[in-house]
Amino acid sequence: MKKLKYFDREKYKNEVHVLETKVKAYNEFLKIADRLFKGSKSMDDLVKSVNAATGFLNPRMSADALNILDEFNRCIQLEAVWSGINHSALELVGNEYKIKGEHLQELEEIYKVYYPEDQAKQIKSIEKAVEILNALDMPFRASLQYNPVKQLWLWAKQHTDNNIAVRGR
Repeated sequence: MKKLKYFDREKYKNEVHVLETKVKAYNEFLKIADRLFKGSKSMDDLVKSVNAATGFLNPRMSADALNILDEFNRCIQLEAVWSGINHSALELVGNEYKIKGEHLQELEEIYKVYYPEDQAKQIKSIEKAVEILNALDMPFRASLQYNPVKQLWLWAKQHTDNNIAVRGR
């Protein structure tokens, strides 16, 4: 039995945002790279294709000679954003990559902290006790007291009897 203690929503949102930014950059890179040279899926593919088209060894010179330097530089910028992306966290939907739902669930689980099982059982017991106590009539609820010296909950029966007698008149 797992009982959630804390979920670090901000860290989770930040990590998802970073991953979404990488995916967006990767999708943009793929569109530009495919437009320049069909089938280019990485910067290495693009560099090989650009150099093969001109016979030069310097990809920037090749891109400039092919009049695609701006697009090539944009691909370099985008690669800096998406490099290190976890491709196993992505799925192809239509013609764009999206983050898998399972991966988002795994990320969410990373930022959750659970109570140990013994504490979770005690919390469940407290919740049941509070529910039972809150269902009592007011004179009975009002007669419950906490003794901090003995660290015990006590029932002041006389207080209950007096409240019942006063309300009963």
